[in-house]
Amino acid sequence: VEFVNWEGGGGSFFEVTASTGNRLNSGEAQWLPLGSTATAQTFTTIKNFGVLTNATGCCPFSELVRGPDGTLYGTAPGSEVRGTVFKVNSDGTGFTVLKWFTNSLDGAYPSGGLTLSGNALYGTTSAGGSSDRGTVFKVNTDGSGYTVLKHFARDSSDGATPLSGLTLSGCALYGTTSEGGSFGFGTVFKFDLSIQLMIQLLDGAVV
Repeated sequence: VEFVNWEGGGGSFFEVTASTGNRLNSGEAQWLPLGSTATAQTFTTIKNFGVLTNATGCCPFSELVRGPDGTLYGTAPGSEVRGTVFKVNSDGTGFTVLKWFTNSLDGAYPSGGLTLSGNALYGTTSAGGSSDRGTVFKVNTDGSGYTVLKHFARDSSDGATPLSGLTLSGCALYGTTSEGGSFGFGTVFKFDLSIQLMIQLLDGAVV
């Protein structure tokens, strides 16, 4: 897995891509600035995962979110502690784990990316929670204030096992689940932050 920064005259964006071959199986973070021509490209690894995976996490494969100060935030679902939320500067310095998923009630295996709003990060875990079917969570950018906003339940009409991240619009978070719902094929949901309420928008059906 690679964290890649593509940068050009119009700005930059970061992405995560799969890696194969002789690269570290547990992932590595990359920085790739792009100039106005192809000959100006450079490629720099800014973070390698694979050492002390119980402390840092490993195998990140979701997108990164960038804060206004340039800090990058992401998730690493694989590790001996069942995943982490982390931050790292765009030059590779300042890598910090904000959350270790050591308590199954907090959730486990955060495979989706994060959504940033002010000083708060929102995300999902694909497992863990009160029924081991995943959670929606919030954590501050300094690692404080971790809160589970939603526990997904087995055979729930709300859905279960969210694998992707969330989209924030106004006071609501939108996301998907890969399982559960009326037909067992997942849902599209809305979580209203103002009233802490989950609303199902679309229920997967057999066609």
